[in-house]
Amino acid sequence: GIRIFNQSDNSQVKLYNDSAYTAIDAEGKAEMKFIARYVATNATVTAGTANADSQFTVEYKK
Repeated sequence: GIRIFNQSDNSQVKLYNDSAYTAIDAEGKAEMKFIARYVATNATVTAGTANADSQFTVEYKK
């Protein structure tokens, strides 16, 4: 499986929960950086090809 983390503090992004507040600068820009890590879903892990996709929704609230 895959886990997504906030790059700034290495905290895991929880499914179906809002992320931390992100400030928008004077130019109307905001940046949120994430990292993804593979995680074992079984006790036994073997070498091989690993491919994954992840989708997320960005919702802007004023």
